[in-house]
Amino acid sequence: MSKMNEDKYSSKIFAFNKLYIENVKGLVNWATRFVDRSVAEDIVQNVFIFIWKNNETMSFENSLKPYLFKAVKNQCLNYLESAGNKNTKLNDLETKLKIEEINYYNDSFYSDTENELLTQIFDEVEKLPEKCKEIFKLSYYEGKRSAEISQMFKISNRTVETHIYNALKTLRKVFLTKV
Repeated sequence: MSKMNEDKYSSKIFAFNKLYIENVKGLVNWATRFVDRSVAEDIVQNVFIFIWKNNETMSFENSLKPYLFKAVKNQCLNYLESAGNKNTKLNDLETKLKIEEINYYNDSFYSDTENELLTQIFDEVEKLPEKCKEIFKLSYYEGKRSAEISQMFKISNRTVETHIYNALKTLRKVFLTKV
């Protein structure tokens, strides 16, 4: 492999690792709305494997995050539909309800609106002050508790809550003015 190809491959790996690290926890948390945690982890891993294998042929108009969330949601639906054939009567109703919830999210109007809104939210979160953004992402994207975050940053629990409050206040202000 030539030096130029090695550099291109290394930068591709670095970008993919960054994408994975920044999104895996939030995607797993999103998937657990529909399936068990272990299944959610498998689904998210499969989505990333698909992206890695097909990255040359894929294109994303705005942002990759809405695509990731939609892909995970659709994989959860596929899993539930296939699991529905294997479930007992007791679990059958729960599976059907989860499938209905995902189908609600898959409504084309809702789905387009959801993608636009997710893109806007992610963009606005990136505009937050650095520490506020970091704490907000840990809390909302990765599902960490205030106590965990306070230990990570060696700050008080109250300071973490203040950062989260300020982030939510800023986001509310931005999105309420758009309505």
